[in-house]
Amino acid sequence: MHSAARGPAIGGCRIKPYRSVGDGVADALRLSRAMTLKCGLAELPHGGGKSVVVPR
Repeated sequence: MHSAARGPAIGGCRIKPYRSVGDGVADALRLSRAMTLKCGLAELPHGGGKSVVVPR
């Protein structure tokens, strides 16, 4: 989750293989920050959140 300052975080889930756990975490943070910015531009009372799932 990037931010819940404006309200509950919203976002989605990405299923993708990553080289490392750190790469997955970095991608989730990048995506959740983008969701925070999108919610702000749309004047929604939400912050940004995303999750990543690494398939086996």
